[in-house]
Amino acid sequence: MTSALVDSGASVNVLPFAVGNQLGLIWDEQTVMVKLTGNLAKTEARGIVLTVHVGNLPAKRLAFAWTRADDVPLLFGQVNFFMEFDVCFFRNRQQLQVSVKTNT
Repeated sequence: MTSALVDSGASVNVLPFAVGNQLGLIWDEQTVMVKLTGNLAKTEARGIVLTVHVGNLPAKRLAFAWTRADDVPLLFGQVNFFMEFDVCFFRNRQQLQVSVKTNT
């Protein structure tokens, strides 16, 4: 288990290199290149899909940009965390609520 940041400004989910290694991923076996932007633009990244448990919610398959950097947090971004989950931010309480996205 690890902690992650929910970042509504991040385009993609980002997986730090060390976390991928802890999960048993092998860098050289990942062939899908991903172009990152912003402060990670110069960092090499590979695309990977993982089954992720968020709290007690049902597992979901999420796509990540697995980066060679370790100085970044595990990030949940627009693609595809916010496509799979509903997120409510409660700024005055410094909390957020995550639930499985409902099809309405």
